[in-house]
Amino acid sequence: MKLMRLCECGCGDPVQRLGNRFLYHHHRKGKSPTKEHRRRISESLQGRKLSEAHCKRISENQTGRKLSKEHCEKISEGLKGHVTSEETKRKISQAQVGRPQTEQRIKNAAEGVRRFWKEDPRADEVRRQVSERSKKYRHSKLAKAKISHSKIGKPRSEETKRKVSATKTGVKLSMETRRNMSLAHGGDGTLKPQPYPTMFNKALKDKIKTRDSNKCRNPGCWGTTKRISVHHIDYDKDNCDPSNLITVCQSCNVRANKGREFWTAFYQKLMKGRKSGQEEVVVNE
Repeated sequence: MKLMRLCECGCGDPVQRLGNRFLYHHHRKGKSPTKEHRRRISESLQGRKLSEAHCKRISENQTGRKLSKEHCEKISEGLKGHVTSEETKRKISQAQVGRPQTEQRIKNAAEGVRRFWKEDPRADEVRRQVSERSKKYRHSKLAKAKISHSKIGKPRSEETKRKVSATKTGVKLSMETRRNMSLAHGGDGTLKPQPYPTMFNKALKDKIKTRDSNKCRNPGCWGTTKRISVHHIDYDKDNCDPSNLITVCQSCNVRANKGREFWTAFYQKLMKGRKSGQEEVVVNE
């Protein structure tokens, strides 16, 4: 009967190789490697490419493994100041493609982000860096549309409103920004407002309001304000014909600044559908 030598680490497994006292790496059991040992291991692994089979085995060994809080803190501490290369970022991104996100994983990620912004001392510095980068970055139209859609129906807290208001105080918009805002709201990009003609006076406005029963004529009015004004349907301030004027609340008047083609056709159709026996407004020139 052939006697098998047992590993001297105390695990009880037989040593397969003749002359060895330990199984592979069992001589390090219970011993923490020194910094010098770690440095040598790190240097020896630099530039080494692992095979797909090796990567797969590592991945399988890590599946379901839960790291302790102390272990996570050590990893976080070791990554401080580390700059991830573009190649590594690309690989991480590719590895996440098609990976199903469980509800628990999403919940943990959201909780981790909230905890970081509230408790981590680096949060203020990260906010500053994000703010500086965002000043140089311009979102695409698709990204802007997604951001706008994600905020629909999302209520803002009083604290958020106060912060937004504080950031806007004293901010002067550049000519380019004002021009872009004009184009975005259906304008022609000109910053000089077109003056109203003399015939568009208080007497005419009062007659139009009286004709429209002193209420907003938009059937889809939100009813958020009671203040009314007279709106030019075709946006031509010189066209003060009563058929081109309609009474709307200030909220609907502001809404009509965006998507002018739609609102022009909408109010023109509304005026054509008015009852034929309605009293006409006489314009005193």
